[in-house]
Amino acid sequence: TLAIVREYTDKIYIRPRQGGSEPHRIFILKQARNDWIFMIDADEFLSEGLKNFLKNTTLDLAFGAYSFKWPLWDGRRYVTASNYRACLFNRPNVWAVGLHNFSVQTGAHIEKINQILEHQPKQSKVGWHRFSGQLKTRIDRDALCFLQGFEALEKFNESFIPASFISWYARYISHPLFYSYLNFIRYLLGSLKNTWRDGFCGLWVSLQAAVYQYKLAHRISQLKKERNL
Repeated sequence: TLAIVREYTDKIYIRPRQGGSEPHRIFILKQARNDWIFMIDADEFLSEGLKNFLKNTTLDLAFGAYSFKWPLWDGRRYVTASNYRACLFNRPNVWAVGLHNFSVQTGAHIEKINQILEHQPKQSKVGWHRFSGQLKTRIDRDALCFLQGFEALEKFNESFIPASFISWYARYISHPLFYSYLNFIRYLLGSLKNTWRDGFCGLWVSLQAAVYQYKLAHRISQLKKERNL
């Protein structure tokens, strides 16, 4: 990656590993100087349709972001068609906090584009194995991040952060067990609104999102007891 980047720019920043990309995105947003910023992971690449969209479309500054189709890969083929991921952000219209697994946010409209952001990781993104192993490591990481407290988190466009989010954060940390059940139901039903079209795989995607939220809140509760918080 660094060799490729050096062919185009000398503006390269190497930062300490934090176990995920989200905390680094605050730094990225602060370094950028233009209105639009495009963020993808190392195992993602642009489809021909998405390349053409980016080359030939005048982006609307009234939008907070553009999202693109992000089908899930089972190691051999795409198994969902309803997933979208926001990855092209109007920098003046977004806000972010340095939480793992928490995307850049916007109060403005997010425009959906039916072009694919390709994502073909070595491991399947759908299945029972997602509930163990790597997921447990991520939950430990994310729970510790939440327990830093809101004030300790890095932020971008802090004045844009809604008061409702700040109060939710405080309630969530104070009563994680309550939110373990509430978030399980909320994320399961919220995800199913989009993924039901993908049949069995869509159900798995929704269940994965819900189980993650349930386990995260439980882990926060356990860590609070261990630390007498």
